[in-house]
Amino acid sequence: MASLLQLGGVRCITLRPNLLGSKEEFHNKFVKPIDAGSNAHATPCNVKRMKWRLYVLQDMLDSCIQWLDHTSLKTLLPLPSKMEYVILIKMSPLQAKMYDFYNKNLAKGGYKKSATGRPGRSAFLQDLHNLRRVWTHPMMLATNTSEKDEDLQAECDEDEEIDELDYPEEAVCKPASPSDDSPDGLTQKDKMQLDWWKEIVAASVDIKDKTWKNCPEYSGKMVILLNVMQDCFTNGEKLLIFSQSLRTLNLIENFLDLIEKGDLTMPSYENAKPLQFTNWTPDLDYLRLDGNTPANTRERLCKFFNDEENDRCRLFLVSTRAGIGINLVAANRAVIFDASWNPSHDAQATARIYRMGQTKTSYIYRFVTQGSMEEKIYWRQVFKLILSARVLEEKTITPTFDTTNIADFYESCADVEYLNTPIVEDKLMAGLIAQHKNWISAVFLHDSLLDGEKEELTEEEKKDA
Repeated sequence: MASLLQLGGVRCITLRPNLLGSKEEFHNKFVKPIDAGSNAHATPCNVKRMKWRLYVLQDMLDSCIQWLDHTSLKTLLPLPSKMEYVILIKMSPLQAKMYDFYNKNLAKGGYKKSATGRPGRSAFLQDLHNLRRVWTHPMMLATNTSEKDEDLQAECDEDEEIDELDYPEEAVCKPASPSDDSPDGLTQKDKMQLDWWKEIVAASVDIKDKTWKNCPEYSGKMVILLNVMQDCFTNGEKLLIFSQSLRTLNLIENFLDLIEKGDLTMPSYENAKPLQFTNWTPDLDYLRLDGNTPANTRERLCKFFNDEENDRCRLFLVSTRAGIGINLVAANRAVIFDASWNPSHDAQATARIYRMGQTKTSYIYRFVTQGSMEEKIYWRQVFKLILSARVLEEKTITPTFDTTNIADFYESCADVEYLNTPIVEDKLMAGLIAQHKNWISAVFLHDSLLDGEKEELTEEEKKDA
């Protein structure tokens, strides 16, 4: 369940359609008090009221909803184990410089300009879209911005997720006014239109030498991804890479093409292994599936990838939402390259390999860029999952992070204390940690954030509720 409001939305298809009342009644009776008591800074009074409302809601839903949590698969299905790691990855110095400049000078802040709040929502989406390009790889900003921007449209499709945020009445980030020492005296709007990033890149690399775009070391995520790919293929394993961005899939394909041509400058790190696989022919060595893939082609690609005798095809690039429902158990490792707003999208991605037919331990690697909006998006995912566990599974889980205030997305997560790196049972993950201490800031198990004990109220508390 992506949100409590969506739970209210399913009332019309339950056996008792009027059980939860109207949307407004449901919001006032349950959503507001439960949200108020669920965040990490809730007052004791809010927490108490939340528990009462949760008990009432759980009691109402008990007769019409049967809910099984993520541990149920281990009991009901004869599946091997699953290890799902969250990898906090640092930005490169160039990325950090670009991200900081945009945040301080160009970010609009998503504030309300009208009673509807739609202009503020649009401004926030534009900021998110531009910053996502920065933390993916700086070369993403060098792509043709005049072409149809399907990634921005994908962000806009997350209507319910974005609309749940609280938009302030005034700008969170106020772009700096041009100063007297500004060499061009341009307004910030002018700078945005004139490729703001070029001056920053030029200070670090020779922008006329287009080979800078071929260097994965300008992106922490790309460095780690190439290492994961290398280790997987060396071990004879197949790999899935999920991204919600078509441009990110294009970027990865571009690097594969450079590897085949011998033009890729590989990252240098301690005990780096030489490339074992240099052939990357589309539809033979790797496959791609996105929203533009015809239905009959989808089935053919999946069958080709899952063929036990097909050792050559070892990589599948998949658009996160386009991959829902397909079976790719030939792979036992998957990378979720970017965090989705809706936790169910990423959960569906993990289910492409962790499902009936899987014979090996499944390893999932969730890439999250430290110090970026993406880190907040991931923790918002966790918050939603915690809320779901409290409502439907009656578990007590302490929220680590909560944000509905748009201003929080423009701040870093410096106040979040991460769990200690777990004892890593995955040799590939252990190798990543050892080799990339300068890139990886934290590693923890995703499912560990969702473990909790069943919460019981006393009889007196139940009466008060």
